[in-house]
Amino acid sequence: GIVATTPFGETPIKFKSDFETGVIDILMGEGNNPTPTRLVRNGAYCEYIFTLRKPSDLPEEIWQSQGIPGLIEELETLKSILEEQFS
Repeated sequence: GIVATTPFGETPIKFKSDFETGVIDILMGEGNNPTPTRLVRNGAYCEYIFTLRKPSDLPEEIWQSQGIPGLIEELETLKSILEEQFS
């Protein structure tokens, strides 16, 4: 399967797609609580929707020192890529 490298280590990724609706669901993680994300067709483009949840067994100090900064870094990288592509 496909594996992603995250600030918390490697995690498996699963994809589910529906061509008719233009939706691709991406599930990151294992077990009963994977992190869901979704790509939704919007004309010639798409929208990326995600919810980041703190794992219940992750200490708050690690979440604040690694999880949130990792998210900010990923969003800044994505912003840079998009600005480069569409400028």
